[in-house]
Order: sequence, then C-alpha cells, then structure tokens
Amino acid sequence: MLNTVLHTTLWKPAGDDLFGEEVSGVIESAKSLVTYFKQSHLQNRLQKTLKASVETRWNSLHTMLDSISSQYKAIRALLEERDEEHRLNCMSKETLHDIGNFLPRFKEATKALEASKTPTIHLTAVWLERRRRHLQPSSTDSLTLSSLKEKCLKILTEKFDLHLLHKLAMFLHPKLKSLKLLADHGEIMGVHSKARRLVKASSAASERDTAGLVIQERRTQLKPGTLDDILFLHSNLKGK
Repeated sequence: MLNTVLHTTLWKPAGDDLFGEEVSGVIESAKSLVTYFKQSHLQNRLQKTLKASVETRWNSLHTMLDSISSQYKAIRALLEERDEEHRLNCMSKETLHDIGNFLPRFKEATKALEASKTPTIHLTAVWLERRRRHLQPSSTDSLTLSSLKEKCLKILTEKFDLHLLHKLAMFLHPKLKSLKLLADHGEIMGVHSKARRLVKASSAASERDTAGLVIQERRTQLKPGTLDDILFLHSNLKGK
C-alpha cells in the first residue's frame, strides 16, 4: 500500500500540480542521466557508480537519486566538458535534496513491514502513524517539499485504512495492547469485544480436543491457517 501511495504522489501530478510535475520531471531526468552515464562510460570517472531505479523496487528510487545528489558537482563538471550540461536543466540540486529528504522514511517503513522472518502485521498501525507525523508541514520545508507532503498525506488518508485484523494484532502484542494509536474509544472497545468472542470460540471443548489431536509433536510446524482449515473440516464432517 505504501508503494501505491508513493507512486500516486510522485508520478501522477494533477493538471494544476506544478510542483508535482517538477518532481516527476526530475525523476525522469534522473533515469535518463543514469542511462546516459552508463552508455557513455562517464560513470567510470565518478567515485561512486550511479544506481539505476527499478520499477518493481521502490526503494531503488531513493538509491538512484542519492547517488546523483551526492555527486552532483562532479556530474556537472563532466557534462560541462562535453557541452552537455543541459542534461541537468530539469534536475536542480535543490529539488533532488527535497525528494531525498522525503523518501528515506518510506524506505525505512517498507523494509520494516516486508520482513520475512518476523511478524509485522502488528506494526502496520505504528508505521502508518509515523508516516502521518512525517508528512506534517514544517516551517523549514521548501515549497516543493511542502507540496509533496500535503499531497502524500491526502492520498495516504484516502487509500490506507486499518482493518480489524491489524487492530487485533496490536492488541495481542505486549507493547501495543493499550491500543493508544486508536484515537476513538468506541473503536478500542470494538477490538476488545472481538478479541473476547474469538477467545470464547477457540476455547470450546470440542475444538480444544481436536486441536490437541492435530497439533502433536510431529506436527508442530503446521501453519495457523492450515490448523484452522483442519478444525473447520473436522467440525463440519463430525456429524456426518
């Protein structure tokens, strides 16, 4: 979902979104510049390799822009030698800096939520709140960065909605069980009510007995979803 929010923010400027057009123009110019430096072998004269952005890997966008921004002066000097400084016309150092300040927090969030060896569902609300705070305006923001934040916050609010499963996962986590990230008291009570119903349902005698037979020493690696399916089938077939 965060990738969708970023894509809409950076690549789909509205008709009157001048700052959005500037940002998308910088990104396209950056891609062209990296391709040109690779094909012309100019990047062999840079201290660090310019990194390409991969469409399916959103964090690579920040890596690409950072590789340009950190060597902007050297890149301009090489282009001036060839009378090709026009390749930077749509890519000001200031705008590169603004986008560079905007993207890292999203990179941090996607890495945390895409972890493959640890549970992450309980962190969804945490990172959503952090991104909302990150997108609040600051008196030191440039007009471009301020516009990016405003647009992104609007899209995030419209597209990102916490599901009950996210809230239950928070409630079951020791450090998040107070549900402080849920502002509405009625919402918190709803999570408590749903959790009580789930506990009551899972503690039924017939299910406990069946679960005990299914989860044996040789079957401790069963996934939760697989166990649920087995219990469901057993419950429905038992009376036949």
